[in-house]
Amino acid sequence: MKISLSAKQEKILEFILVLAIVTVISISTLSAANPALNPPGRDGGFFMYVGKAIKSGAKLYADIWDSKGPLIFWINALGVGRDFSRWGVFGLELLFMSLAFCILYYSLKRHYGSLAGIVAVLAGALLLKPVIGPGNSTEEYSLLFTAISIASLILLIYKPKRGFWAFTLMGMMITLSFLLRANNIGTSAMVILTGFIHIILSKKGPKLWQALLFVLAGVLLVAVPVVVYFSLNGTLLAMLEASILYNFSYSTSSGKAFSNSLRPALSFFNAWLAVFILIWIYGIRQLVSQIKDKKIDSVLVLTVLAFPVEALMSSISGRGHNHYFICWIPALMLLAAYFISKASIIIKNKYLSEIQTKRLPITLGIILLILLAGSFNSVFQTTKLIGASIIRPNVNREYRDALSEKIMEITEASDKVLVFGGQAGINMMSQRDSINTALFYPAINDSDIGLQVQADFFETLKQEQPRLIIDMHAIYPEHIPAINPETQQNQRFVVNFSSNLNEVIAWINEHYEEHETIDNYIIYRLKNNQ
Repeated sequence: MKISLSAKQEKILEFILVLAIVTVISISTLSAANPALNPPGRDGGFFMYVGKAIKSGAKLYADIWDSKGPLIFWINALGVGRDFSRWGVFGLELLFMSLAFCILYYSLKRHYGSLAGIVAVLAGALLLKPVIGPGNSTEEYSLLFTAISIASLILLIYKPKRGFWAFTLMGMMITLSFLLRANNIGTSAMVILTGFIHIILSKKGPKLWQALLFVLAGVLLVAVPVVVYFSLNGTLLAMLEASILYNFSYSTSSGKAFSNSLRPALSFFNAWLAVFILIWIYGIRQLVSQIKDKKIDSVLVLTVLAFPVEALMSSISGRGHNHYFICWIPALMLLAAYFISKASIIIKNKYLSEIQTKRLPITLGIILLILLAGSFNSVFQTTKLIGASIIRPNVNREYRDALSEKIMEITEASDKVLVFGGQAGINMMSQRDSINTALFYPAINDSDIGLQVQADFFETLKQEQPRLIIDMHAIYPEHIPAINPETQQNQRFVVNFSSNLNEVIAWINEHYEEHETIDNYIIYRLKNNQ
């Protein structure tokens, strides 16, 4: 029996299948971020903790200090519970990632066809897995804003009369990415540049000066409320100093500001990186031919520009952390879609054509079944846990390690616990607040801003005197110093520390005593006479 669907029904079915595919992909990709199975990551746990602190009334950049933009903390404040629950944040991660992949699929489908969109999404998921880590990073949330930027360019190309909305969205998205982290704007910036090039060459849509005003309007729509918020809180200057001035000084402090990109990218993406470099080179050749023929594909312009710019932006970061390369994913998806579109033209296979038209729902259904078969346990378990958390939110279903259990056992709910070196995820799991300061100390550099933050940390430490201090040097022996001076002398570090570290360590040893060691974490407890 043959089932016949109307065009509208086919579109609805396609949307349902695509949504199911990107949801399964997102759950599988974010498996390490599942609150029931894993601890929060070092950065992600810190963002959650600051989000919880903000929700409890703390002032960002005053009570709690960090060099990231404010948006990552606001997102976490939206998701994290006052009881330290992590499920809301995990739900936001799934939502952001699913929407990003869905938007990129439809955008690339509009320009290159369904097959290119499907392959690009699958390629993006494959390449995202080795760099996503435990999740909840600034780069992860930027994926959605970058996807909307690319969709805005597609809107401009195919509906030039909607240039106002296209350029305004571009301005809004680049600002949102900037508010997460300044280095996250690479592809979004190239989208704006490509949009300008497109309206100049096509002579369709708004004038260049109008487009500039539209982008500016988008920037202001996001930036003005942020400026007003921090101005009213008296922390505008502190926010600008931390998220822009200090952030750049931190990025360049490694001495490798522009040379730390391709080598770690090769370790994360392996041979796939060479494949994408070859596609990029081929794209450049095709673009040169198009320029000669005066028939330029604006999406190809973006594809050629985005890849090297993202490599440059991750180089400026000065360090090769895996999450820095999340921002490469949309650029690599553009390359994948372009390659498939060219391959489809060359092959000219009838079956390939039907995959994108008559057989599209069947193709999507088969892909969904394959993805479910490969990640059924993860998807089923995650879906069950999310549902249970919604139905009975008061039941604790989150992972808690032995250290966190011990902290809860030997402290009161009102006691403060400082994890020396910044693993505030332990505060989340143990449901204990830390002191109000820069929790990534002693990784604060010796810039003018950094020196003030170092001094503030020491003063806050002496004033608030946390009940426990957790020494995690055995977990990160090359990056975090031991509290015990003799142990510290035998360490070999690959990073520089705050200039007042010795003074801080001496004070800790004077006022704290070693209590016990759990899973290589050393617990220091405030002496009884303090």
